[in-house]
Amino acid sequence: MSYQISSTHSVSIFGDYVRGKLKDLPSLPIGYKYIYNENYDMVGVQPTGWEKQPDGNAPRMSPMRLGIKWNAYFDNGISFNTQLYRVFAQNKVARLETPTKGHTMLNLGMSYDGKMGNNEYTLFANVNNVLNSRVYNHTSFLSYIPQSGLGLNVGMNFKF
Repeated sequence: MSYQISSTHSVSIFGDYVRGKLKDLPSLPIGYKYIYNENYDMVGVQPTGWEKQPDGNAPRMSPMRLGIKWNAYFDNGISFNTQLYRVFAQNKVARLETPTKGHTMLNLGMSYDGKMGNNEYTLFANVNNVLNSRVYNHTSFLSYIPQSGLGLNVGMNFKF
């Protein structure tokens, strides 16, 4: 949800929450026996029994997130943005998954839009994870590896 404070400033609040459950899962085999032909050659494998899987949480579900964003656009082509959000801990995990801790993220950005002849360009600088939070991405297959800390991204977009 966004609100235009003035002609140059706007503020937005955002959030998301996803909940996933798995129900009526198929049964899984519990043990196998080898099948042999009359020449004692193995010709296959057969389950020795079946076990019903319990209902549970869906894997790699993103945790709840709440945040606020401020944008400022000025006539001289300069713009600023600030984004602060909280990602909550994810404790509703699937089998073989581990919980991930929550974190607070602060990102800052600045850009300049200009013209060079008939071409437009944008110069930008973004500082991500200003608080240098230790971040784990629960939706990643590698959720136990921390994401990058404080980072600076500087660049230029050129339209021709």
